Amino acid sequence: MTNIFNNDAKLFDYDILLIDVYGVIKGGNGLIQGVEERLESLVKAGIKVIILSNATQRTSDSIKSFAKMGLQKDVHFHDYITSGEMAFEMISNGELFNKEGYTKFCQFGIPRKDLFENSKYQETDINEAEFFYISTPMIGAEAYKKQKPELKENLFLSRINAEEDKYDSTIIDPFIPELKEISKHKLPAFCANPDYIANETAKTGEINFVIRQGGTAKAYKDLGGEVTEVGKPYSEIYDYAYNLLERKYGISKEELKTKKIAMIGDTIRTDIQGAINSTNELGIKVDSFLTLTGVSAKDIDKDIIDRGDDTEIRKSLNSDKPTYIIKSFGL
Repeated sequence: MTNIFNNDAKLFDYDILLIDVYGVIKGGNGLIQGVEERLESLVKAGIKVIILSNATQRTSDSIKSFAKMGLQKDVHFHDYITSGEMAFEMISNGELFNKEGYTKFCQFGIPRKDLFENSKYQETDINEAEFFYISTPMIGAEAYKKQKPELKENLFLSRINAEEDKYDSTIIDPFIPELKEISKHKLPAFCANPDYIANETAKTGEINFVIRQGGTAKAYKDLGGEVTEVGKPYSEIYDYAYNLLERKYGISKEELKTKKIAMIGDTIRTDIQGAINSTNELGIKVDSFLTLTGVSAKDIDKDIIDRGDDTEIRKSLNSDKPTYIIKSFGL
């Protein structure tokens, strides 16, 4: 029997590690146990540690958030890349729907102003908009009151500090009416976080997997809408990371083809598939480690995880895509 508990040491076989955040480094209640020590040991071993996240935060804000949790640049990681930073550069350079010449947009979800500051894109209402930005989906207090009782059971008051109470949802249903309204206008969408769900803590302290931007994007696609996305699993964000490695650390893409690289993530659809896409589309081979502390493990029986049988776990996941499976990235 191949046991997943024997895979941790293989992390040290790599020259470069690309590491996801939610479900790998942190969960709904903060840092996952042992990740601080794990990251520090990898950096000390001379491995280049790059955080690669689908967060829509700018990189600088993400590094500040890490610092508040005790994770320091050049001690626990070397660099931090977010899909939000990639999106910001695209917006600043005027690359969104550039072929169509679109400049007017509206927003779905919690409004994001910072990504569009000082750009050619101007926010307007749905009637004048040429595209829309998919931000974090939440229900406002007034909309919450109008929800059917059976839907309210899936809504949880968010911890986000806002003037108005906002509710996360574990299902897509509360957002469908607004998406249908947008689809009537045939607006294309831009999404800077392809994650379907995220593990979040409600104001009450309860932890739930709630709908996030990628889940909204999928629902809009299901309604026939057009969506442009950046982030994992798309190979463009891996290319973005490789450009950073060349620009800041002098590791050319040709040299990267000779390096041992792995992606560590909790989601097969984004993290693990992204590693595969880099290998197939960019010609830079990336192995993968799937951690059982996040999205992919949420429906696996705990006893199966505790037994650690690789074959049994892959059968439960209905996937043989990860190169390796580890119970946790933490020690």
